[in-house]
Amino acid sequence: MEIRDLFGPGLSAQEEPPTVVVHGVAGIGKSTLARQVRRAWEEGWLFRDRFKHVFYFNCRELAQSETMSLAELITKDWAAPDAPIGQILSQPEQLLFILDNLDEPKWDLKEQSSELCPHWSQQQQVHTLLGSLLKKTLLPTASLLITARITTLGKLIPSLKHPRWVEVLGFSESARKEYFNKYFIDESQAIRAFMLVESNPALFTMCLMPLVSCLVCTCLKQQMEQEQPLSLTSQTTTALCLHYFFHVLQTQSLGTKLRGFCSLAAEGTCQGKTLFSPEDFREHGLDGANRKHGLDGANIATLLNMGVLQEHPTPRSYSFIHLCFQEFFAAMSYALGDRVLKGDCFNNINIIKDWTDVYDRRDLFGEPTTCFLFGLLSDQGMREMESIFKCSLSRERLCPLLRLAKREVRLKHLNLDPYSWHLLHCFYEIQDKTFMKNIFIPFTLSCIERFLLNEGGQHRQAEWSFTVFL
Repeated sequence: MEIRDLFGPGLSAQEEPPTVVVHGVAGIGKSTLARQVRRAWEEGWLFRDRFKHVFYFNCRELAQSETMSLAELITKDWAAPDAPIGQILSQPEQLLFILDNLDEPKWDLKEQSSELCPHWSQQQQVHTLLGSLLKKTLLPTASLLITARITTLGKLIPSLKHPRWVEVLGFSESARKEYFNKYFIDESQAIRAFMLVESNPALFTMCLMPLVSCLVCTCLKQQMEQEQPLSLTSQTTTALCLHYFFHVLQTQSLGTKLRGFCSLAAEGTCQGKTLFSPEDFREHGLDGANRKHGLDGANIATLLNMGVLQEHPTPRSYSFIHLCFQEFFAAMSYALGDRVLKGDCFNNINIIKDWTDVYDRRDLFGEPTTCFLFGLLSDQGMREMESIFKCSLSRERLCPLLRLAKREVRLKHLNLDPYSWHLLHCFYEIQDKTFMKNIFIPFTLSCIERFLLNEGGQHRQAEWSFTVFL
């Protein structure tokens, strides 16, 4: 479908105003689509005849406030109109609220009152305000556009009224080529880069995710600028991230501070936290003499310049430029076996306990943190980390993952569970045939083949990845 079909003519016949949920895996382009809708409306070529006002909110930033009125919510949008709030709200059927990354903050949207919310000028808890919008007890005739990861939809579904589900599938083959042509100003560079990636089937498949395409193009552009031979042999997402962070961005320049940075990411992941104060950095040993950026100026400034972090000025806080980046460094903290400096749940490193406290057990293997950990504990991943951190790692760290994976396979019996393909992606990241044999000793080849046939063409990447091992 095209973007214009999100709120197309087919929805006008609905009795209820639409709530459109744009979902998909991490890094597939959900937030990009949400921002594109807002930008297209502002430029006048999308939904102008349907919506008088379109408001965009990043829920990561909304979560910084404990209470807020509907009026304050609207004025938080930098492009909010100058018209009085009462006038704007007088025609709610002409309003579209875009709630980007609604699943990211760790708030409970289920237990909301069914009663009508108070006047738009009255303060209430932010999660209550958003929950009221979702349940249509507030502005029931307004339209909503929500983005969320596919693994977190369970906690949103009870709050939604008559949702329409739209899955983002990523770049088609032609869209991948178009992206490369836009990224590289020089047409010859775009052709060289695309031909290289196209010659690597695994890398080309991964580039269906816009985030991966961006990382790949950045890596290749650096090689061109440094007049190096064009080469990128990554076969997994984890291998690509290792190359990007430690060979392109050279984050190991943080030296001994890098482990503290990983523990910061891990603690945030454990607590469902994506915004970090300068004090959070200091508590993880990331302090510096430069006072420009507060307590931790030198380290924060380095990470900002690298493009790993972004700053949120009011109040001053920092987040990873993409949640996947936080999850990558969190996985690295687990792979190293580090203990973070605070947080009771990290007093003893226990992957199974910590992560099943954070994630729904059903969705554990669909989380990027888990997938990255599988990749980091591969032979290649451990060699890279030993080189980066100047340490020695033991394959014994694979034992908890092996036990967890075996239990997951036993529970699913490789049946028609729609989330089983996430498990296959984790198995692909580890690139270890011995590991795979240990996992599937109880199962026959015919059972595995039947699973792949049942999954069909819905998840081609996972099926292609898994058949490498067969």
